[in-house]
Amino acid sequence: MGKRGAALRAINPARPTPTSDTLLPDQRWSFDAAVAACYPDMLTRSIPHYAAMREIVTTLAARFVRPGTAIVDLGCSLGGAMRPLLDRFAGQVAFVGVDKSRPMLEEARTYLAPYLATGAVELREMDLTTAYPSVTASVTLAILTLQFIPIELRQQLLREMYTHTAPGGALIVVEKILGGNADLDDLLVDAYYGMKSESGYSAEQIAAKRRALEGVLVPLTATANEELLRGAGFAAVECCWRSLNFAGWIATRPAEAPISMTHAIRGATVVAHNTPDAIHDATRDLLRAILERNELDPADIVSAFFTVTPDLNAAFPAKAARQLGWQHVALICATEIPVPGALASCMRVLLHINTTRPRSTFRSVYLRGAEGLLQDDCEPPMKG
Repeated sequence: MGKRGAALRAINPARPTPTSDTLLPDQRWSFDAAVAACYPDMLTRSIPHYAAMREIVTTLAARFVRPGTAIVDLGCSLGGAMRPLLDRFAGQVAFVGVDKSRPMLEEARTYLAPYLATGAVELREMDLTTAYPSVTASVTLAILTLQFIPIELRQQLLREMYTHTAPGGALIVVEKILGGNADLDDLLVDAYYGMKSESGYSAEQIAAKRRALEGVLVPLTATANEELLRGAGFAAVECCWRSLNFAGWIATRPAEAPISMTHAIRGATVVAHNTPDAIHDATRDLLRAILERNELDPADIVSAFFTVTPDLNAAFPAKAARQLGWQHVALICATEIPVPGALASCMRVLLHINTTRPRSTFRSVYLRGAEGLLQDDCEPPMKG
């Protein structure tokens, strides 16, 4: 990232003063140019504790950002949810904002112009009912988005979110919701309209917007939203914000444990004398060298198969492994085939290890003149 990232974080253009929301819609709601022009004011005056919600979303999202992934904002409108994250992470991750409304995206291009100029963010016009951005996200934001998606398509869309979330990543959802029953819903709605009235909306405006949004914004209960999130695959779902008939959740995809595989490492050494001390000393030196050079722990070892040439019969090499503390490793010893001309006084070992590391990171170890045994080995030796 370096200088580019520092320069991006230094960008802090003033947001244009939003047009006051004086809309009095007389037809079905749409995110047209008039709505886009006053949208910041509309959100501030229409969402209870809106600033606190934004701060919580930013704080939680920042915990999951991982370099090399993307932050995706679905239904990004003007880019308000992405902006504080861009200020902090531009240049470290890709940013993708998606919205169906062209007027909203035009306003977003003005608001995010400095970041668009540097390539830190990409804005896409996309209908989420028919398409989804092909990126792997550590953070996906769906702020006041699902409520505008037909109910029968929400589970499918949430599944797309889960599929495109990196292991260990998170989805943050904020929605308008229904109360748990009719009486509670009426209570919350009355309190909500009271809040809007205190924010300067007239009774006529409140009624007009309610009519315009009928059938366009379709809320569900908090429980129904949580069931949809879990049904999509998100095992951990937690409510992180609630104010009247609005709520937010964070849903995480479990980090996938690395796949453990069994690999084999070979080693060999020449023993100076056919005595217990010489055999055990050579065995310990070889085993220590294999562990050190391959950065292994005895806990990684499943089994060790020792062989010795017929002239080494004074002791079992496995005893030296036990002396090193290999108490839970399966050990066995055997005598090599007495092939004429084979290297004499040689002790070999085949270690089986469980590891998440790739095979290419391991090397066989040959000591004390046993390097010649590597002729049929395709990997380069580690010599001692």
